[in-house]
Amino acid sequence: MCRLQEIPVKNRNPILLAVLLLLTADDKLWSAAKDHVYIDSFDFKKMNLSGINTDTDGYAIYQMANGKDHLHGKGIYQNG
Repeated sequence: MCRLQEIPVKNRNPILLAVLLLLTADDKLWSAAKDHVYIDSFDFKKMNLSGINTDTDGYAIYQMANGKDHLHGKGIYQNG
């Protein structure tokens, strides 16, 4: 993820940055996601959500971040 800083601001994908912001908004969610964040994509299928209950903010944030409508076709969603 630190390599993202090497990309000029004008070349950064705003959708990728928005998803990254969502994933880092919750500590448990970020713990599950951080090893599956790449310079140009996310691998949601490999994120282990076992410690995140469906009634927590973390799960709702995950669902927003994993909104396939805005990720498919943008080259930042991996199917695992």
